[in-house]
Amino acid sequence: QYYHIDEKDDLNHVELSDLSGFILRKVNNKTIDRLWKHLSDENQQVTSNDILSTLQFTAVLFIAYRYRTEGGKGQPKINKKLIKKEMVDVAEWIKNEKMKTKKSIKKDEFKKTFGPWLKEYSELDLEHAYD
Repeated sequence: QYYHIDEKDDLNHVELSDLSGFILRKVNNKTIDRLWKHLSDENQQVTSNDILSTLQFTAVLFIAYRYRTEGGKGQPKINKKLIKKEMVDVAEWIKNEKMKTKKSIKKDEFKKTFGPWLKEYSELDLEHAYD
């Protein structure tokens, strides 16, 4: 069975395993600098209060990247509110499970934390989807 996702859905939905792969394989220092400029505090760190915004911003970058690599032209019309809503559960999980003792994430820790955390959560989520 093949499922067709129309362009509109594709611009407003992210599989966390795909987002994890994007962070681990495609995000470079220039992208992280861009993220940090928008999201970090005065100490150049992302705190637990910034997790949802960080996930939303990263997901928007990923959707734009995916849009262009699939031949899209111009700026994709991404509904950032829908993306944010989609990231709420994983953001709460990160805050409660991964940042209980870790107060913030430094720029050089972004790939090695967010990539694996999203992968782990996506695998947990799949396990519970069949309960």
